[in-house]
Amino acid sequence: LQYFIIGLAVLFPALASYFSGFASNFGYTRNFSASKGMCTELKNVQTDIINLMKEEAMDFAGETFVLTKDIDLLGNKWTPIGNSTNPFKGTFDGQGHKIANLRITGNNSYVGLFGFTTNGEIKNLVVENAKVSGYVGVGVVAGSPYTSKFNDITVQGHVEVNGKFYVGGVGGYNAYAAWEDITVDVDETSYVNANSIEGSTAYRTYVGGVCGFNGEGGHSFKNITSNIDVKGSTIDVGGLFGIAHYGNKFENCSCSGDVEIYAAEEAEEAQEIGGIAGVWNNGGADVVFTNCTFTGTLKTNIAVDFYNGGLVGKPYSATGKGKLIIDGYEAVATGVGMKDGEYY
Repeated sequence: LQYFIIGLAVLFPALASYFSGFASNFGYTRNFSASKGMCTELKNVQTDIINLMKEEAMDFAGETFVLTKDIDLLGNKWTPIGNSTNPFKGTFDGQGHKIANLRITGNNSYVGLFGFTTNGEIKNLVVENAKVSGYVGVGVVAGSPYTSKFNDITVQGHVEVNGKFYVGGVGGYNAYAAWEDITVDVDETSYVNANSIEGSTAYRTYVGGVCGFNGEGGHSFKNITSNIDVKGSTIDVGGLFGIAHYGNKFENCSCSGDVEIYAAEEAEEAQEIGGIAGVWNNGGADVVFTNCTFTGTLKTNIAVDFYNGGLVGKPYSATGKGKLIIDGYEAVATGVGMKDGEYY
């Protein structure tokens, strides 16, 4: 693997030169150790990555970027790394360091620190204080994480995320890989909000405190916790996930934030809300939850009985054959709950 060193301490100029030489083997020559200030340093890396992706058609597959110190973006406008046409396919290893004060404005799709990632990994990263706004696919870390793994990621401080649909506190649209050790630990005024109403048309919202939409196919989401409040206009509104797709497994997940649907037009819409997931897709294989808890409050603009004790919302389809398994028991498909394996 080639390793790119972002923010290498100026105490090690020889190492900086060594790694810069590594990068120049395939035409990437920026010396990331230059003392340009924390914000400028990562901004230059961002600019170079984006330019290479556009001009050289590089996707950084098999490459690893390593963060070696905390970075403060100072609230300057950020352009996401990677998009649906040229996704970032590398590995970004934050090594436990922090990127602070991320700001993205406007109405673009697939926005976050990364816009679109594929077949790579984002890991060992802390993002502190973020204000991210967009249209479809909006998240603090990635607008569309897609097939990249996410591991050991924390979002903290004050966070505001706003979008139309497919919106989350970490990832927005399409999580098709394993996620593990994800924490959203923010202040009381932080929120994730998605308003999927356009004119007289209300679309599916898909919003969650961690990820708006996870894809089908046997993916695992383990050791995930969030305290951020989540608001969505119509349906698919969850404390952690907008939807829990068929075949996926969720283990050791907890949410203490409040979850709200504020513009449902009928009771069935208002029941697509849950402390962990707003809706579960029963179209294929079973959806399994193990040791998952919700201690926040659910709120809807139409009074309804919540499914599964408020943990997970109603099934996606009335005719699906998949089962919802909570702590080893099959959950009921009505607006009642389950506790300790017993329905009530």
